[in-house]
Amino acid sequence: RYTDLSYIQILTPPNPNLRWEKIRMINLGLDFASKNHVLSGSVEYYRKKGFDLIGRSPLDPTIGFSVGGRNEFIGNNSELKGQGVDIQLNLNQNFGRINWTAQLFYSHSTNEITRYDYESSTISAYFTSVPVPVPGNPRYSIYSLRWAGLDPENGDPQIYLGGEITKDYGSILSNLTMDDLICEGSALPTSYGSLRQNFRLGDFAIGFNITYKFGYYFRRPSLSYYALFNSWTGHEEFADRWMNPGDEAVTQVPSIPAAGTSSTRDFIYTFADINVEKGDHIRFQDINFSYDLLHSKYPWLPFDKVSLYGYINNIGIIWRANHSGLDPDYSFQPYPASRTFSLGINLTL
Repeated sequence: RYTDLSYIQILTPPNPNLRWEKIRMINLGLDFASKNHVLSGSVEYYRKKGFDLIGRSPLDPTIGFSVGGRNEFIGNNSELKGQGVDIQLNLNQNFGRINWTAQLFYSHSTNEITRYDYESSTISAYFTSVPVPVPGNPRYSIYSLRWAGLDPENGDPQIYLGGEITKDYGSILSNLTMDDLICEGSALPTSYGSLRQNFRLGDFAIGFNITYKFGYYFRRPSLSYYALFNSWTGHEEFADRWMNPGDEAVTQVPSIPAAGTSSTRDFIYTFADINVEKGDHIRFQDINFSYDLLHSKYPWLPFDKVSLYGYINNIGIIWRANHSGLDPDYSFQPYPASRTFSLGINLTL
């Protein structure tokens, strides 16, 4: 007895055909440089296919294996393909005593599930942070419900189910199908990169970094009456809630629910398509500066080199696609991203 347990339960049936995942990849690259290396860089393109990837698959119920209602097994039953390009450009130019260097990085990457033998019977599995893979869609996708507005009589949230408007909260989850869901797109940026520039004049240097992310979506936080009533977790949308007939023309925030209303009422509003925003943004990421004191210039220094430097990080967003004023990288944080400052000294013997 190694575990001191009274019994052992087998959760996964045997699979003698289980094997290593297979990856096929084509990679093409080009490096280039101009005379005197004023401009240089590289371009790389790749295509990638994954076969025999590990995933879940339904199990034939006639074989007699079922533990806790689980009729599935883990095996080589998934496939995925992707492609992308990485570009790097470097610039090094002098303007009198000023040296200017710049690096531009750009990456574009997409992927698509081409095979997955498992379809979840629980529709909520498509609304988690890592939803169940769906053939034809990116691996990390955002799904939403088709919003049908607020009930003009009492401000209840409504969605489309089978092409019809409904607010039958008691049966919505059991009747939803994949045809009722919208795949908004990738939850991860498909294009991203940065632009870093540095300027040096003698012993003084200053540089800054601008980053960008494009081609993805995120779900913005919204009001949950269940969280409000049970844990006092509020949201600023409460001030914009439906309160009187006619408010549905100026707000999409549901009214306060009647006592005993199913929590599905909150669910369909939280995951409605009106709460999905484009995540595209450009960020002023950081700025740094330094000043070098050299022993060759200042013989009284007891060191070969003394570098004084400073750094400011997370300066702020320059542009964002969403109209809610949200930072897509910190949308679910209780506080906005904090700006950090640092000062230092580096001594070289």
